[in-house]
Amino acid sequence: MIDLDDLENWQPIYQEISELFGTEIAKKIYQQYRGTTIIFPMHWLSKCGTINAIKQDYANGLTIRKLSQKYDLSQRTVQRYMKL
Repeated sequence: MIDLDDLENWQPIYQEISELFGTEIAKKIYQQYRGTTIIFPMHWLSKCGTINAIKQDYANGLTIRKLSQKYDLSQRTVQRYMKL
């Protein structure tokens, strides 16, 4: 009989989640999201949050170039966000 608690028997993604967050969290994620494709956004902040952060950083003296590097955006996008 297969031991369901033996990580060697788990799918690699659940093994990785278990290593990062623990076995119980991995099981909860499995139960909640199994079969679901999950795509995580590249950026932590929402568009609105990014715009607000850029404006605040610009007011604190960061240049457009530095802002584009910090937020991984093109300088043109940063300039467009500044106008909103």
